Amino acid sequence: MNSDRSVHSDSSRAERGGSSWPYETVCAFSGNYVTRLKSSLFYWGALLSFVTGIALLYNDSMVGGFLVLTLAPCLLLYPLIRFLFGGKDSVGAVITTAVVEEIVKGEIFKAIERSSRKKRR
Repeated sequence: MNSDRSVHSDSSRAERGGSSWPYETVCAFSGNYVTRLKSSLFYWGALLSFVTGIALLYNDSMVGGFLVLTLAPCLLLYPLIRFLFGGKDSVGAVITTAVVEEIVKGEIFKAIERSSRKKRR
């Protein structure tokens, strides 16, 4: 039974063209196969930019703030937004990711500001 599954997966991979690193081929909601960058690439990039950003901030480099506050959250959000766009890499998904990240970051900063005002009173 296991051999049937592997034969089927090999033939379906051949039908959809296969994939090679750093790409993966997945079945979208529409039933079409989509070749895109692997999600793990974005997650590892977010981790690397966060750690590098913290190290740079520790050494008084303001570039670290950009890595921690902008790049890492965008890299974490992009696979989720891409999933909502049907699994395909697109300019719309990238723009939506940047907009959502800025909105979320703004709301977090507003909540921190409100909290600090309440503590001062």
